[in-house]
Amino acid sequence: MTEPILTREEVLAMMYACDIPPECEPALMDFAERYEAAVLEKVCGEPVFTVQRGDLGTWLRWNQDPTKLPAGTELFALTRSKP
Repeated sequence: MTEPILTREEVLAMMYACDIPPECEPALMDFAERYEAAVLEKVCGEPVFTVQRGDLGTWLRWNQDPTKLPAGTELFALTRSKP
């Protein structure tokens, strides 16, 4: 994921909605970045496979040996809803 979950403007809007003083903005932005990184680490973990596309179509490239995954391992995709 290359873009932040929340934009700077979204974080600032939440800050103002909570009546947090403007002088706290640097600390709040630092907190938001650290919180986002921690959540992504917990939610994403390590990628299991990568979707690849080429002249022959679309396929999955495993990033780890699939035979070493526990039986019943569920794979989830993170998606971002669009307004």
